[in-house]
Amino acid sequence: EIPRGITWLSYFPLSGAYYVSLVVKALGVPTGTNYNNARSADMRLPLFEKSPQGPFARGAFHGPNEGDGTVLVSTHCGGTCPLTVASFTSHHICQPYEFIENVLSFDEACRATYYYDTATKRDEKGVYDSHFVERMVHLVRDPLANVVSMSRVGPSNATGFHSLCAASSKAAAAAAAGKAGVGGSSNMMNRFIPSDVKAAMDGVPCPYEFFQYVQWHNLALEEAEFRGLETLAIYYEDFGRSQDEMVGNIADFLGVPKNSKKRKEVPQFLRARMYDDYYTDEQKRAIWRLIETMAMPRTLELLQRYRHG
Repeated sequence: EIPRGITWLSYFPLSGAYYVSLVVKALGVPTGTNYNNARSADMRLPLFEKSPQGPFARGAFHGPNEGDGTVLVSTHCGGTCPLTVASFTSHHICQPYEFIENVLSFDEACRATYYYDTATKRDEKGVYDSHFVERMVHLVRDPLANVVSMSRVGPSNATGFHSLCAASSKAAAAAAAGKAGVGGSSNMMNRFIPSDVKAAMDGVPCPYEFFQYVQWHNLALEEAEFRGLETLAIYYEDFGRSQDEMVGNIADFLGVPKNSKKRKEVPQFLRARMYDDYYTDEQKRAIWRLIETMAMPRTLELLQRYRHG
């Protein structure tokens, strides 16, 4: 069955995209991805004949598309460089050029694909045309929890998290001073991170990770406007409060009929870890000052429910 088009599941890393993709698959709507690294019979097929560079179907899909013909394709676009213990043990510290974006670079990153070309026998990069994209599901998670989750590869407690934050801030300071060994890092940071944003970072643990969080949501909203995409905002924590309502919202957005039995067959949401105890009240207030300094009005409205202090 040829899809009508694609709906992006746009998400900041570790904000619940995996669970949402399971919900959508259970609703009878096929899912896709921008990645196809398989080299065997399990290779993912392109969704569109005219776009062999992707996006690609994810896994086997059985039965008719219960939605209105769309395929949900996951993409975290650009503007992120997750903080993990692995990044420090491999001596890879995120530099500004890895996470500072504008609307055009973010847009291309949303459509960027990585795939194995059977003709050249090489891994290739591609970009698919924007006309395939019709809608966006914009996934939102509490910033305090989201930034901790980004570092989940390493720290299992608040002490470990703040140790990583300190190391990240030290590396960022070195980049700002032009000592990181990466050409242009200092100039890029000084040009694209305004002085008032730098001042608002004072007292914020992992300030550049929170910078990435706010920048990402700013750009996701701008991307939807830039491409004229109908958008549904989904709050990850709401699955734990009113799962039936949230599933219903997604089903309606994707065109799954009201009488579909599949609306009742979605996997049960267990819980959303909040990590509220990882921060002091003073740190929470500082984080919100940074968010207020950086966020567009629409982003502030989107995040208002999480406000601290």
